[in-house]
Amino acid sequence: VLSSNGEMVYSGPVVDLDHFLSNTPNLPEKGASDNTADYILDVIIKGGDSVVEELIRAFEDSDVVKKELDLLRQVYRNYGSDDEDGPGDTHHLLKRRKFTVSYGTQVSWLSKRHLKNTVRQPFLVYLNFISTAVISVMLGLVFYHTNVNFGGIQNRMGSMFFIVLYLGLASLSSVPVWNEHKLLFLRERASGAYGTMAHFTSVVLFDIVPMRIIPTCMFSVSFFMIGLSSTTDAILHFPVFVLILVLANAAAVSMSMCIGACFPDTKIANAFASLAVLLTIMYSGFILSRHTMGAFSKVMSNLSYMSFAFEALLINEFHGAQGYYFDSYADKALRVNVTGDEVLALFDYNANYLLWDMAAL
Repeated sequence: VLSSNGEMVYSGPVVDLDHFLSNTPNLPEKGASDNTADYILDVIIKGGDSVVEELIRAFEDSDVVKKELDLLRQVYRNYGSDDEDGPGDTHHLLKRRKFTVSYGTQVSWLSKRHLKNTVRQPFLVYLNFISTAVISVMLGLVFYHTNVNFGGIQNRMGSMFFIVLYLGLASLSSVPVWNEHKLLFLRERASGAYGTMAHFTSVVLFDIVPMRIIPTCMFSVSFFMIGLSSTTDAILHFPVFVLILVLANAAAVSMSMCIGACFPDTKIANAFASLAVLLTIMYSGFILSRHTMGAFSKVMSNLSYMSFAFEALLINEFHGAQGYYFDSYADKALRVNVTGDEVLALFDYNANYLLWDMAAL
């Protein structure tokens, strides 16, 4: 509570306010039914300068101020100051540890807050999981039990490109993640409550992982419905399939979050992020033939995370596989048996680049 001149009249626990007022002399009598907050405001406004000055002096000599000073001295001692009556040398304090709690404690408390925010807004969680599950089932129904002929090869490639495309578009929801609580973060960090790395870690653990990464595993339904890796051991290829999608989603989310952090205006950030996603789609290797790519297109393809993700999925699907064949709709009798590696070579994909693509993601 401040006076009209900005001087401190009272600052402390509400439960101590009545005791403080009762021990201050020369104040108007407070009725039993009077609200304490209204009473002290009336005293400050109507009591005159002499009464206000009496309140200020009483507050400076009160037990409340003594308790606050003891607390400040304890804080100074925790920060390593040799002066128990004050902060001492400011430069000395800055050279000491910045936070009074460890990095793990900061992450723990920030994670609890993010978890509470997630629980309070369950609709967004449901939306991420349900929408991904619905898309996964619909994709499985469209490409259900895809054949191993030429049309089936195209369908397999198309289904995997669609998954990568969906992850790229869904990552746009990560653009405003940093800007949503930017002001709160700047104020709390400036006050020494926690550091930037602790904030980053907690956001990754309790926003990106449950909201962006885990729903990606829903596409395991599509994997078995479509019949991917049906000509090889699907059980061995399935974990690699899921890992590639998780890495691709992490790359997509990271790009969107990075763009969002670069622009204070979310609308501008969304526009740039959308353009970036379109460019990654264009140079993903599905729309533009790798055989006809010029030097510039190859450079852009190497900058597109979708290119690495799509290539990794194709290698996981076709490398070492047998039983594919090319046929013709004009001549039903025509049939040319091919291996999965020959399919990769036809579209200019190197079967030995799986680990490289996953490392790039």
